[in-house]
Amino acid sequence: MSTVGGNSAGHGARNANIDHYDIEIGLDWGTFKWVAAYALSLQGEHVVTPSPLMISDVSHKVRMMATWDHQNRFIHGYELQGLANRDRNISDRIIDHFKLGLSDSPEVSSIRARNERILADIPGRDFNALITEHMRAVIADIKQSLRDSAELKLRFNEAQRDKLLDRLLVRITVPQMRVKVKNGRLSPDILKKGDVMAVMDLGSGTGDFGAFLLRELLTSSSRLDMTGHGSSGELCGSFRVDQNLYEAIKRREGRDWVVNSVSALQVAERDFERRALIAIEEIKQNFKETDDVCFGMIKGIGAAAVPISFTKEEIITALDEVIARIFSAMDKLVSKQTPSLIQVTGGFAKSWYLMKQIRERYSSERTVVVRPNDTDVGACFPVAVGSLLRYDNITMQTLPSQYGYALLQREVYLKDVHTESRDVSKTGKRTYQKPWVLGSPYQKNVDIVEDRILNIVPKGTVMKPGDHVLKFKRKLDYFVPVDNPRINDEFVYLDKTFHDHAASRDHEKEQRNLKPGEPQSAVKRIFRDGVHHWVSLDIALPEAQIQGFKKTRAADGKDYYELEARVVVRLVLEDMQIDFEILKPTKSGKRKAKKADDERMEVDSGDELLDDVAFVVRDRVWDGAHSDFAQA
Repeated sequence: MSTVGGNSAGHGARNANIDHYDIEIGLDWGTFKWVAAYALSLQGEHVVTPSPLMISDVSHKVRMMATWDHQNRFIHGYELQGLANRDRNISDRIIDHFKLGLSDSPEVSSIRARNERILADIPGRDFNALITEHMRAVIADIKQSLRDSAELKLRFNEAQRDKLLDRLLVRITVPQMRVKVKNGRLSPDILKKGDVMAVMDLGSGTGDFGAFLLRELLTSSSRLDMTGHGSSGELCGSFRVDQNLYEAIKRREGRDWVVNSVSALQVAERDFERRALIAIEEIKQNFKETDDVCFGMIKGIGAAAVPISFTKEEIITALDEVIARIFSAMDKLVSKQTPSLIQVTGGFAKSWYLMKQIRERYSSERTVVVRPNDTDVGACFPVAVGSLLRYDNITMQTLPSQYGYALLQREVYLKDVHTESRDVSKTGKRTYQKPWVLGSPYQKNVDIVEDRILNIVPKGTVMKPGDHVLKFKRKLDYFVPVDNPRINDEFVYLDKTFHDHAASRDHEKEQRNLKPGEPQSAVKRIFRDGVHHWVSLDIALPEAQIQGFKKTRAADGKDYYELEARVVVRLVLEDMQIDFEILKPTKSGKRKAKKADDERMEVDSGDELLDDVAFVVRDRVWDGAHSDFAQA
């Protein structure tokens, strides 16, 4: 068999065992655009340097925009851009920035609402269908680009190429760390074992920030330990600047400007906003330090267009509001460790003003701020390319093993279980409930105690790569409001060991702080020593699926659904997920007794739902890729 190595385009692969080759794809599925890079591997080793793919012979960058036409055909990217300039009806159905719809942030509610209104006008289509179809279309574009690749045509025959494409491996957005440093104060040999490097990935949506410790001298394959990671959790990218400028021009020009522009462009009003934001994005990209005023055109159907302009002060004001958010997130990361290098990547990094502010804030004798060289195609797409270079070389953060983890739950008062919640008379003949034993707000003649510890992960549990999933299961009761039904839960971490059903609050201290005559509701909730707040969950329930459940009227006069849920918490190395399996209501209204084996941590045996489940809602309690709370 001939040997194929480096970047040569030899024909040896035509006679090679095709099963030894793989094509890997790095997909940067962003808010404003997507970019894909590919690498060819022979038995796990790259034989073609990762490089971005040209899509449809147009560009490496494809706009995130999609819809279905009136024949129910899914269209996106370059094809849709062309149709939008000719067909008003298609243009009015375009959905863009839909990656933001995956976020629960209140800041993106208007974007979600706009896209949901458009989807409501397309029969049989919803947000899940949009995401699914778009991913299929992206993969189809990637495969077509690979089929047209001269590199692969020289190496493989058609049957071999088809076989490779059938088992394509796709990885989505992992930060790239290898950069070409041209700053005179920093040469590659300074980045050595023990140095910390930070990444600011600033695209169109939220910002992602990571810190990595070098375990060896920096190369394209050196191993890194993730020592910090976070997401802004709010819009702090290029799109937020566009929104700020759009609101600014509407305030400046008044309501009539929108109405008149819609008429001049021959488009619908909701489509006008999309087109205006595209024009604003172009103005912002072309904004130079020497500009006092920047001009642009909002394009309509055919040759229709409306001119717009912004002063330098307006653009900088819009940028400053977003940059303040970036600094807030990045300051938390660098406060823990001083990086030798900060790489700024993503489309927003092309802004001269943003880079100027970042360098002024973070550059020092100990820290150099760099960004990929815009003239180097490979370096222009560090996220897509880096996902292929670094995927197996980054050790992710893990849940700190020095703590235990628990869920807090309201429990029916049982004197033999909640022993600290009762007093015994001096004669020993009578018992008295403590003040924190309260009447249930939902059930008559039932006493309850709040915030009892249910251990999920024991203190000292260490998860290692390759470990099985650990799973905690327990049936719990919930009362959720009929108006806006939601499940709320609170998680704590424990630096001491507590048994199940133990109190998480220091009730004695709480009662001492209660002034004479103050109601019980005035009690200050104080965690006892060893218990610390960790995560609060607030999960919406689908109203259509909850209609048939039993209702009860509480003491506050409001109606609540009475639900039983099998709570399933899964812990793997890099995240903890919680499922609320809402159980079907029984005809009799009576529930079976909860079994002891519903209350243990066990090795996961699968994800099949039992027949008693009506529906499931889920969330992540902790994610090692987006949390400051991690193993030191």
